[in-house]
Amino acid sequence: AGVFTTNGTSYNISRVMLNEVFDEKAYDNYSPLRMSLEFSWVYGIGFAALMSILVHIGLYNGKEIIARVRESKTKHDDIHGKLITQYPAVKTWWYLIMLVASCTTGIA
Repeated sequence: AGVFTTNGTSYNISRVMLNEVFDEKAYDNYSPLRMSLEFSWVYGIGFAALMSILVHIGLYNGKEIIARVRESKTKHDDIHGKLITQYPAVKTWWYLIMLVASCTTGIA
């Protein structure tokens, strides 16, 4: 499975990229992208699986999810809320440090 040019050879992605950015002119000069049948099936099945999961959750658990969301707006003393009050609150600076560390790691 893979992607190909219009004449059936393997697609060289580096020929349509300029400094890791898509170059439309190079794409027009090189070749439109063609997917193999297997590649298309994998994409299609992936999207179908994702949608089937969402539909399944909506059909089989939708009423309960809506009821819990409505309940959470009026009822604030669920068991998790009671348990968490026993611990000290985390300082905002800790979240900021974690945000900066995560962004730095993600960019690097």
